Amino acid sequence: MKKKGILLVAVVLLITLGGCGMTHVSDTRRDLIEDDPPWRQRLIKDEPAAANGDLKVTLGATYKSRNMWRGFDWYAKNHSAIQPSIDIDFWGTGFGANILWSRANGGGFENKQWLVYSPYYRNSLWQGERYQTDYKFGWRYYNGPDGPMADHFCHPRDSDFQEFFGRFSWPGACDDAIVPYYECARIKPDDGGRRRSGAPKSYWRTFGGWFHTFGLYKDWKVSGFLPDTSEQTIRTSFEMVYNDAAGPTPDSRRDKADHDWSHAVFGLSTDFLYKGLTFTPGVHFQKSMDDSVNTSDELWFTFSTKFTF
Repeated sequence: MKKKGILLVAVVLLITLGGCGMTHVSDTRRDLIEDDPPWRQRLIKDEPAAANGDLKVTLGATYKSRNMWRGFDWYAKNHSAIQPSIDIDFWGTGFGANILWSRANGGGFENKQWLVYSPYYRNSLWQGERYQTDYKFGWRYYNGPDGPMADHFCHPRDSDFQEFFGRFSWPGACDDAIVPYYECARIKPDDGGRRRSGAPKSYWRTFGGWFHTFGLYKDWKVSGFLPDTSEQTIRTSFEMVYNDAAGPTPDSRRDKADHDWSHAVFGLSTDFLYKGLTFTPGVHFQKSMDDSVNTSDELWFTFSTKFTF
């Protein structure tokens, strides 16, 4: 791990946590909402849940100038991606489902395209209390629609894999609307068996493991940018990830990532509303701290749009 990266993260945490005190947060309707899962989770103020008896559907699409996924630069040569999605809230019960398609804006990346299917359940405990806990549990199945990865002429491997995850946030823990959160995710291959030759059936058989994400986010109110807008909400986030030997390392000398703090990500975004549509530009910076995950720091931009009915 790079010492400068650790020092930078420590300074940011000390400055941010300085706002944690004993003042209760009045607005407790906060949750972890998936923006472009599972590559980046953007943390925003929760929208009201669907009323009982109503089915809520959100159509969305995200452009990413660089397709980052849990610290890994997923496409060679920093290629961009487009990620359309649909999210369904089942009648305000807490149960929902998300389907996302992630594809590169260009050819040559067919084996790294994903269709991601994710049922989930979210709810909140001790609402209105200082120790209120918002949580979300779910499962994701990553399907490579173009078939097996032809990384071996005799033994092409299945690129599908799955992920079990749980997230927790505490909207009343700090003053100044600073919200801490934690997410754990377990990566597993879709098929852990081997062929007669001894080659694994799944590309992900040697890349399974845990991700642990610790973070903070905060909304800032500023003067409106548009003529008819009195104020604008700027969302900032910071997260630090411990990679417990999960994911395909770019270092050819290793089979998988190290057990180490892999990276930290700083995020900045805001929403613009227009005739029922929400447009969200964002900028993100990753401080990479372990070469087995990423050998360089990363800067990328996102632009999302969504419509709910």
